[in-house]
Amino acid sequence: MYEPVDIERIAGAALLGSAILVTALGYAVFLALARLRGASHLRRLLNGISLGSFALLVASVIAFSYVMNFDGWWHVISGLMVCGYFVAPRFIWRLTETMHAEDTERSDKVEDA
Repeated sequence: MYEPVDIERIAGAALLGSAILVTALGYAVFLALARLRGASHLRRLLNGISLGSFALLVASVIAFSYVMNFDGWWHVISGLMVCGYFVAPRFIWRLTETMHAEDTERSDKVEDA
């Protein structure tokens, strides 16, 4: 028969799941703010905060894996998720820069005509 799930595990999983979302949001937002034009010391500070948020994200994922008793392939899936959280905001930033550069080129052509 199955054992009942402890309320501490359920509460811990919910808390750590929300911590994963909040730290991923902080990483993406501070990374975007660091890449905007501004003073270099502010850019370094924001980049440091984004990397700190990512470190908290990794810690949250590790703790979530422990609370949920993940084994085997679940560790691989958790690692892939962390890699995706690291890479996705960077790719989204590059995509946004490319799209806005194309919009700027189109608006320049329209103004010249």
